[in-house]
Amino acid sequence: MEVSLPHTLASERLGRWPIARLTGVSGLLMVAAIVVNGPLAGVVERYPSFWTASAGNALQAFLRDSHRLNRAVIFFVLSNLIFIFAIPFFAGLRALVRDADPSGFLGGVATIAVPLFLAGGLVSEAFSHGMPIVIESVPGYELDVNSALMVQGLQYVVLVQGQVALGVAVIALSFAGWSSGVLPRWLWWLGAAAGTIDLVRPFAVTSPPILIAAFVPTFLWIAATSIALIKQSPSRREPPEAAPVH
Repeated sequence: MEVSLPHTLASERLGRWPIARLTGVSGLLMVAAIVVNGPLAGVVERYPSFWTASAGNALQAFLRDSHRLNRAVIFFVLSNLIFIFAIPFFAGLRALVRDADPSGFLGGVATIAVPLFLAGGLVSEAFSHGMPIVIESVPGYELDVNSALMVQGLQYVVLVQGQVALGVAVIALSFAGWSSGVLPRWLWWLGAAAGTIDLVRPFAVTSPPILIAAFVPTFLWIAATSIALIKQSPSRREPPEAAPVH
């Protein structure tokens, strides 16, 4: 009994954590990090697009500008916030819908799919924002523009594969959550629809603007789910205490 006491106390303490609120806050912070690393980085950093006809000249001009390279390093650091907040968001969702998945199958699917999504995102960031870091770290490096454009283009290939795994995770969590009562059912339907769109996004891999636009439903689902979790009343988030047994 004495050996298991610390574990019991730790479990009781963790059980009192507001998991729904922590999950919602993590999701909103993840959404904010995506906005910073996406649209804001595009406006402030003015990172050249590899799919334009003048991509080679634009990339050369970008890599000669030390101020833009420094900003690229900053945005690379900020991009890590996406993964920092994505981990507790998806872990929290899995914990919240666990009781509605007694077999553990759907939770297991999400457990495998989420790391694949995160891995794809990490490699994608290395291919995109990682290039300025290499240039800054190795001043004598002679860059071949065509090779650089190839690496920059590969970021979308890796990203879309990772986000197929994201679609699988969102669908699995949505099916588990549909009967959990944790959130309104329309949110789970939205999640299933957004996850399905993620599954077919590889067909748009050669059209990056369409590829990016197809992520909007998942982005909106993460934001809406996070807000709904934060706004839930404590009575809905926490199960009633069991009556004492005499």
